[in-house]
Amino acid sequence: MRAMPPLRVLRCITRLNVGGPTRHVSLLMNGLDPDRYEQLLVHGSAEREEGEERVSVSGSSIHVPDLVRRIAPLGDRRARRALAALLVEHVPDIVHTHQGKAGALARLEAARAGTRAIVHTYHGHTFDGYFGPLVGAAVRWVERRAARVSHALVCQSTSQERDVLRVLGAAAEGRTRIIAPAIDSETFAGAAARRAPARRALGVGADTRIILLSARLVPIKCPERAVDVIASLTAHTDVVLVIAGDGPLRKAVTARSRARSVEDRVRLLGWRDDLPDLYAAADLVLLTSSMEGTPLCLLEAMAAGAPVAAPDVGGVADLLGDDGVLLDPEGTPADWAASLRPVLEDRDDQRCARARARVLVTHAPARLLRDVEALYSDLTRA
Repeated sequence: MRAMPPLRVLRCITRLNVGGPTRHVSLLMNGLDPDRYEQLLVHGSAEREEGEERVSVSGSSIHVPDLVRRIAPLGDRRARRALAALLVEHVPDIVHTHQGKAGALARLEAARAGTRAIVHTYHGHTFDGYFGPLVGAAVRWVERRAARVSHALVCQSTSQERDVLRVLGAAAEGRTRIIAPAIDSETFAGAAARRAPARRALGVGADTRIILLSARLVPIKCPERAVDVIASLTAHTDVVLVIAGDGPLRKAVTARSRARSVEDRVRLLGWRDDLPDLYAAADLVLLTSSMEGTPLCLLEAMAAGAPVAAPDVGGVADLLGDDGVLLDPEGTPADWAASLRPVLEDRDDQRCARARARVLVTHAPARLLRDVEALYSDLTRA
């Protein structure tokens, strides 16, 4: 019997920065069966200080320079024409988009080209908190148009699905699928055994507690809030804040550290390639964001056996379950510090082990690949 040719998948993402969407796309590009799927990655340009090209993504790719996150009418028009030309040239069976700008432009062009299956994955709760009222309304209008021409809208958690259905209404009804994100679990194998040397490499004493913030230093991540939490903790706890990441708020974080008199307690490491070791060294991995989707850093931290805490925003509660500390988004830094002190002072290794075991099964790459292949099969079944 003659073998069926592989399905052609054109995967489109706005930018390849250090965030979770890039790592998600990397798992798909690296892991989908090449005998069944011939993938082409189309990506745009990251902004300065976003850590572009720090995550390895294999396979064939094409760069569309005008495809950027910010709204740029002339550039957006050029990007849309470039995407239309690529669809004519490659004639994909499936167009699968990631992130807002790529999702909107590529899905609308794929619909015009008559693409067999159009899929979009939501990587965050991006309808609120990122834009002002006018721009936000325009973004939601465009997203409703793109949702109507989509065959599947992939949400990464139940709360994200509720958010999509709430905002998009009839445009999304009957199209949503929940496929949880995954992490490269092999990267975190043996992380616990590296705890002691990782702490020594940071020059931190055995009695000092380490809080790790792994995040881009941008407004939505609220990194200055982590400094305020540290300032509240130092009255009772020997603690340091280690920040792995960079961005436009680096100077603001430094200034806040000086203003709160904790500059000796805050260490800005910049972008790091040894995150598994940093997670292992941490006594707590903290997020301070005002909005999140399904932040992979929390999954990675749990896979490394670290306690985690984050505000109850977006899909955070879906990821943590009972295995982390949910913080009140409206709480003060002092409130957060009071919630974190018990975790820092009495590490619950059983809770960490339970979280690690759950994450390594529920968020395994093999499970993600099975779910995505099943979705593709459903959408392309004759």
